[in-house]
Amino acid sequence: MILSTYHTIQSVFCCCCCCTVQKRAMRTKMDLDPDTGLVTQYSASQPDVSYASAWKHRRKRQLQLKNKPLPPLPAEALEDYTKNPRVIALYDFFARGPSDLPLKKSEEYIILEQYDPHWWKARDQHGNEGLIPSNYVTENKKSNLEIYEWYCKNINRSQAELLLRQKSKEGTFVVRDSSQQGLLTLSMYSRIKGSHSGDIRHYQIKKNHLGQYYVAEKYLFSSVPELIEYHQHNAAGLITRLRHPVGSAGYSSPATAGFSY
Repeated sequence: MILSTYHTIQSVFCCCCCCTVQKRAMRTKMDLDPDTGLVTQYSASQPDVSYASAWKHRRKRQLQLKNKPLPPLPAEALEDYTKNPRVIALYDFFARGPSDLPLKKSEEYIILEQYDPHWWKARDQHGNEGLIPSNYVTENKKSNLEIYEWYCKNINRSQAELLLRQKSKEGTFVVRDSSQQGLLTLSMYSRIKGSHSGDIRHYQIKKNHLGQYYVAEKYLFSSVPELIEYHQHNAAGLITRLRHPVGSAGYSSPATAGFSY
């Protein structure tokens, strides 16, 4: 038979000018032999956890929980928009109703739904969603010339010259669709020093049998954007280098197909 009792021992520790009182709980066990009636007594010391130690442990645990990152959301809870088409706004669009999403020229948007040919549901870079006119945006791809400021699709030779003369700066240029189907024309403005009138040149952007683009045959490029970027820094056969793109800047935004709401 084993009997247990508990009692407390106080120990006083002195250090410099302060004293510490520590309590220790002592557990005493008595083993009673039924045959001999002898009692064997032994003790074991158990330290009593102080209030300060318990508070420190609890505080440490709270900090660990606070700094622990939140678990990731399950895969089914995440929306995957990586396959959704991304577009660039060609014009500014001001919301006309609560369901519209404003557009800012040259900014990117994600198309969420295309349930109507004229109005698409889109999301901007800040997470706002709403309807946008489909003719105000174009697909954001490097091969898509419409995303570049210097490209103006639907203007003719006389309209291009009017745009360039309105700017009247050396190296003003625009790229447009040529009168010949499938070709492009680079129109640019140059002013001779001391002259009040400028000169406008029209260069046809050609393509060789290898699929390379050029204005001057010595300078070949794999794409029209690369050709324009090069000639923005080097004249290389042109009357001057390309300095100021005008594109569709001189034209107002197109009409929308009714009201989205």
